[in-house]
Amino acid sequence: MENLRLPHGKFLVFVDSLLEKKSDTVRFKTHFPFIPTLPMLCEAGAQGSSFFSFSPHCNAAVVLSYRDVRLLQKLRTIMPQISLSITNSIGDSYLFDFEVYEDDIIVASGKIAMFCITI
Repeated sequence: MENLRLPHGKFLVFVDSLLEKKSDTVRFKTHFPFIPTLPMLCEAGAQGSSFFSFSPHCNAAVVLSYRDVRLLQKLRTIMPQISLSITNSIGDSYLFDFEVYEDDIIVASGKIAMFCITI
C-alpha cells in the first residue's frame, strides 16, 4: 500500500489495504507470502499503526513490547484481517490491542506498546 509511512522493503510490508477506520480503531487486510507465523502477525499489527495520525512531530513508531500474544488457532489463509485499537496513550507512547481474523473468527490476539519518533 503506497501511502503507508513504513521504512520496510516491499517484501516486509504485510499490510494490504485499509477496510475500516474509526477514531481509535482500524481494520485492515494483510497479505503474506505464505501462511503467517505468530511473529509475522505481530509485525503486521505494528505496521497497521501507520494508519493512525499521531502528533505532528511523529513520522514513525517503534515497538517497545508485545504482551499477552496468543495464537488461538492455526491460520489457513495468507490474507487474514487485523483489527488494531488504541487502548491507552501517554504523550508519544501508545498501547494497542490487536486481533487477527480469519472468516470473522479471532485466530490471534495481543497487545503492542509503541513509541512515536521523528526520523
